[in-house]
Amino acid sequence: MSAVRSLAALLGLLVTPAAAQAPDSAALACEAGTAAACGPAGLRLERLALEERAAALYTLGCDRGDGASCTGLARLLAARFGVSGHTDRAAQLYQRACDLRHGPGCTALGLWYERGIPLNPDLDRAAALYVAGCTAGDPEGCERAGGAYETGTGVFRNEAAAAQYYRQACDGGRSSACVKAGDLYLAGRGVRTDEGLAARLFLRACELGDANGCVRLGNLYENGRGVARDLHRAESLYRRACAVGNAAACRLPLLTRDGLLIAP
Repeated sequence: MSAVRSLAALLGLLVTPAAAQAPDSAALACEAGTAAACGPAGLRLERLALEERAAALYTLGCDRGDGASCTGLARLLAARFGVSGHTDRAAQLYQRACDLRHGPGCTALGLWYERGIPLNPDLDRAAALYVAGCTAGDPEGCERAGGAYETGTGVFRNEAAAAQYYRQACDGGRSSACVKAGDLYLAGRGVRTDEGLAARLFLRACELGDANGCVRLGNLYENGRGVARDLHRAESLYRRACAVGNAAACRLPLLTRDGLLIAP
């Protein structure tokens, strides 16, 4: 029995073809030997709260070298027993996933090292794992790598590198990373000041539903920084931020009949 199958035994699972049955093509492909199909099939079952079947498919995939499956099995193991009881085994699975270039596995393990729960804190290791996660295509890993470089946590502080990682994360759909990158370009921290680029990054964040991005872009339109001054556009952005739950944005200036922005 492999080490990964032993983990399935810890979960109280019998890993058999019957246990792994699922009425979708990905599960059937996984059972037929396509390792890359096991992760998506397991995730689908996990979201349906069918954890035993999900773990069975994750086990099949991880045994065959699919990093996403190793990450899924580690996540289930930690959730089922609590990380304190099986830290080493779950960490080994996350590390295996990372070694197989599954970015979210690298990032998840990095979070454990950064927070010092459940592993002993190791900020250098956490930063290296975030970089590995980003390199493997995980946008969250890119954003967390950016945070490490911006603050000098586990690495030498390098705001230029931080901006680069944030932009990668932004391109991957991390709205908060778009805001962080925009802040660096707006202030010229580690990079040349570029208000136009900052505006585009805030726009991307706002389009992704980030209220902070909408507020920052609204401020640029209100003051004509990086964009042509447009008070109507500024008000619209403030209202949009307010509508998505930013209470502070609800107190930002509104346009009057005289064309002036005043506090509500």
